[in-house]
Amino acid sequence: MTLKIQGHDDILNFPFLDRPKRESVLRSLEVLYLLGALGRDGKPTELGREMNLLPLSPELAKVLLSASRGESSCVAEVIDIIACMSASSASSNAIFLTPKAEEREESWENRKHFASSYGDHITLLQAFREYLSVTKAGNVGVKEWCSKWGINRRVMKNVVEIQKQLISYCQRSSIAVNVVEVPDKDAILKAFLSGYIMNTAFLQLDGSYRTSFSHHVRFSPYVI
Repeated sequence: MTLKIQGHDDILNFPFLDRPKRESVLRSLEVLYLLGALGRDGKPTELGREMNLLPLSPELAKVLLSASRGESSCVAEVIDIIACMSASSASSNAIFLTPKAEEREESWENRKHFASSYGDHITLLQAFREYLSVTKAGNVGVKEWCSKWGINRRVMKNVVEIQKQLISYCQRSSIAVNVVEVPDKDAILKAFLSGYIMNTAFLQLDGSYRTSFSHHVRFSPYVI
């Protein structure tokens, strides 16, 4: 995206120091086009330029911008979820601790405390929001709370830092970040769908799922 904005139209023949595979470049261009970051002429769109200003992958940048422009703004909630996803990816460890074999059943029962029928994204949001409510009362009890619910305290601290950085970027870009009392879960999921449209799939007659763009067949509904 940065190369496109700098005026390099022929990305396939760009003199990279460490040339990526042609298939990878084509896939990247396809993703940027599907996200609306590139127009039919291959030029960056205004949306693409806005996405490039955010310190996120193109998919997550589209999610955040979509959250600010939907019928119901859910920027604060989307920021919290993205922060959870980013911290987990950066540390190769999720916000939930990996339990020992003998503790897995108890761990899954504890995880239900945060679980949402809307899926993992809302589960992350609910876990993080409860963590924030505990920390606002001071450090007393935070360690015990994390231990009780199987939360990785170190990763949560990283989530808070990423959240602050994203809020700062949004403020500099004049994107309103307003926390609402009751999050609009449908609006949140629609925002994520806009950034991960490539991960959608259609249910087939045999019970499998065929992905929309790569046409791969999966036997699990958990595509995104």
